[in-house]
Amino acid sequence: MQNQKYRIKPEIAKRLGLKVNKSNRYRLDVATANKFLVLKSGKPTSFKEESEPKILLFDIETHPILAYTFQKWKTNINDDFIVQDWGILCWSAKWLFKDEILNDKLTKKELINRDDERVSKSLWKLIDEADVIIAHNLVKFDLKKANTKFIQYNLGRPSPYQIIDTLQHVRRRFAITSNRLDYIAKNFFQIEGKMQTEKGLWRRCMDNEFGALVYMQDYCDKDVLVLEEVYLKIRGWIHPHPNIALLSMDINDGCPACGSEEKEFTKTNYNTYVNSYTAYRCKGCNHIYRSRASQTPLKSNKSLKVSTP
Repeated sequence: MQNQKYRIKPEIAKRLGLKVNKSNRYRLDVATANKFLVLKSGKPTSFKEESEPKILLFDIETHPILAYTFQKWKTNINDDFIVQDWGILCWSAKWLFKDEILNDKLTKKELINRDDERVSKSLWKLIDEADVIIAHNLVKFDLKKANTKFIQYNLGRPSPYQIIDTLQHVRRRFAITSNRLDYIAKNFFQIEGKMQTEKGLWRRCMDNEFGALVYMQDYCDKDVLVLEEVYLKIRGWIHPHPNIALLSMDINDGCPACGSEEKEFTKTNYNTYVNSYTAYRCKGCNHIYRSRASQTPLKSNKSLKVSTP
């Protein structure tokens, strides 16, 4: 798409900030071409003015299920014994590298009525803006909990996004003694950990104590700050990482993990079974990535044999 010529109507050219010419043909950079194609599709408000990707870190706090049970261990609870289902108490989020903490929590009335529709909607709107969402235990907890509320309140699916579950990547790549976010931050990386919660905090929220919910919100806010620190520590090790260079649109040769164009060659190429690619190491985040074009001459690999599975 980069530097191709496009035939553009004068009124569209003006909206793109181009100097109108008689031929109505323009050679566009990637970012401008992307905006033009969106305008041409008839959706002039769907592209983003900022070129940097919107990467959202977030965390959800929920209240537990209230139910009757005959015993404490190894028990199945009948549907009829469920008195009150789980719900969202609060959520916290921030855009990567931005200072502002975004959050929402139940009001006093909503806490009493267990009404989390409003906070679910505010979370939906934020995720709908994101190109990438990040959380610790995102796949098994935060994302499923959020989606459950989105479908419950007929909100539909948010706009497309990519995901980074820091818990999954830590488990996949390392053997840290504990994969809990607080342990990784405080005990492994020696950075500030999560806020300590008083015993019975969730029970106090269940008892409609609004002060406990306020503290819960502060706790959730802190979780997001810790999450950002941990993500940045492991970013270079995340494979595959959503392609930040692609999402930025104005970076043509940037690192897929952080977008930096500062790189160096690795000592060896990246080799598949039939092709060899130039491999790079990012000087910004230490991520390893490769070229898209193969370094193997086209004719030389036709006779290559491949091992069976």
